[in-house]
Amino acid sequence: MTLLEAHDIRLVLDGRPVLDGVSLSLRAGEVCGLIGPNGAGKSSLMRILAGLRRPDGGTVTLDGRPLPTPPDGATARRLAYLAQDRDIHWPLTVAAVVALGRLPHRGPFRDNGARDSAAVERALTAADCAHLRDRVATTLSGGERARVLLARVLAGEPDILLADEPAASLDPLHQVQVMALLRRLAHDGRKGGSDGRAVLTVLHDLNAAAAWCDRVVMLHAGRVVADGPPHAVLEPDLLRTIYGVGIARGMVDGQPVFVPKR
Repeated sequence: MTLLEAHDIRLVLDGRPVLDGVSLSLRAGEVCGLIGPNGAGKSSLMRILAGLRRPDGGTVTLDGRPLPTPPDGATARRLAYLAQDRDIHWPLTVAAVVALGRLPHRGPFRDNGARDSAAVERALTAADCAHLRDRVATTLSGGERARVLLARVLAGEPDILLADEPAASLDPLHQVQVMALLRRLAHDGRKGGSDGRAVLTVLHDLNAAAAWCDRVVMLHAGRVVADGPPHAVLEPDLLRTIYGVGIARGMVDGQPVFVPKR
């Protein structure tokens, strides 16, 4: 089931086309990886899909209806965006930062109820932040802040998660944990028998894209140049053309592995 859809998205910044006719659909129960070289338009597309930037052309629909820009309360309860920026500017405890993810559900002037508190606890545990709950968020390392901000969006229990490089700055253990978490979110859903959630994540790690994504969309110069299962998109000739460097593809323990050539 398609939850979020972009059609013919165009964006021009400083007279330069950043996105040039991008179309993309996000389906429930699927992890979609968005890859491409620096400057391809990935983060700009994510902000448009999140309702944080208006495109110069094209449309974005949520459940078949135009996506509000900026998002309204109903949209914020359905769709969450994890930005690339990992800065936390307020000296709040980790628990307080994560609780901000419940604002679309409880409003700004109400305390957390039992359901809100339970959602915060689940998010802290899922992002491996429970032991940090009483720490002041501004004192954390970059990787710890990244997990706290992921927990904040998880606390909102969205049906659609847009995550811009969620595993960047994380050690190998937490990279695996975060990608496994995104996959569980998409495949398990919130309730038994549901269609699952839609996850779109920007990745630069081709190995992570191959291991964890159901589908990969490749952007280059503001256009979609490939969209399909990882084995079809992550093809050495295409990768060399798009990234400008030879990339060897091998197999380790039955899993594709990609290594740039010297």
